[in-house]
Amino acid sequence: MIDCSNVSFAFDNHVVFTDVNLGVAKSEFVYIVGETGCGKTTLLRLFYMDLLPTTGVVKVDSFSSASLKKKKLHLLRRKLGIIFQDFKLLEDRSAFDNITFALQAVGNSARDMKMRATQALTQVGLIHRKNSMPGEMSGGEQQRLSIARAIAKDPVAILADEPTGNLDPATSADIVALLRRINLAGTTVIVATHNYELIRKFPGRTIMIKNYKCEELDPKLL
Repeated sequence: MIDCSNVSFAFDNHVVFTDVNLGVAKSEFVYIVGETGCGKTTLLRLFYMDLLPTTGVVKVDSFSSASLKKKKLHLLRRKLGIIFQDFKLLEDRSAFDNITFALQAVGNSARDMKMRATQALTQVGLIHRKNSMPGEMSGGEQQRLSIARAIAKDPVAILADEPTGNLDPATSADIVALLRRINLAGTTVIVATHNYELIRKFPGRTIMIKNYKCEELDPKLL
């Protein structure tokens, strides 16, 4: 599903990674952990090819950083659901319209957009809030809406960058539980987080970024 081969990345002469070899299989649930500033977000950006490796190759599904043309980047993004810490919702649109707007951008029909948005809101428990504006929703509801927006595309993988960073512990647990349920339905999920308590509560394969490398970590050691 995702493969990094001999990947190095440097930004403004600052080395972030060196010689990273990492694979994520289809339907896996993976945590990416490490100290603040270690490169968790950078790694996710390499996965959705917002950044390209300085050396080495990143492959996601059938796409390769070595050959993907910029004009084809949208085809990769259609296959991925990306979730951010700060939600990145459209404040002037309802919950329902936040989802249909994202679907319209990738060419879905009006009927298909309505069906997908309804299903996604139902899946995350927000169908009763479909007409609410983001500013009328709690932080947990806004993050669930951002998850609904991601899964409405029926992605092959979800990349979540600190999805619980702005949420209280109970709400954070609800969000990770939701992502685990989505994963059990077959979607690959990768979560970058610094919240080790959530990993202890919901154990999964854990990769730590340390000393410019990615290494497997036993969650029991957290």
